[in-house]
Amino acid sequence: MHRALKPQGGHVSRRRVARLMRLSGMRAKVVRGYRAKAGVHRVYDRQPNRVRGSRATRPDPVWVGDIPYLPVAGRW
Repeated sequence: MHRALKPQGGHVSRRRVARLMRLSGMRAKVVRGYRAKAGVHRVYDRQPNRVRGSRATRPDPVWVGDIPYLPVAGRW
């Protein structure tokens, strides 16, 4: 809020903005950062990487794809 008011020419401190927001019942929404889930690497380590050991000698011999995140039998 303070950052939005500053370019408009409003000379307001962060503490005043925080106090006014608190008095009016407004709260800032905190954005969560990314956090890796425990045990994900164990799932991927079980699958062999067949591409890493091979070498492409001509165009288009190796195709790779992404692993879709779909629930199968109650597991991801």
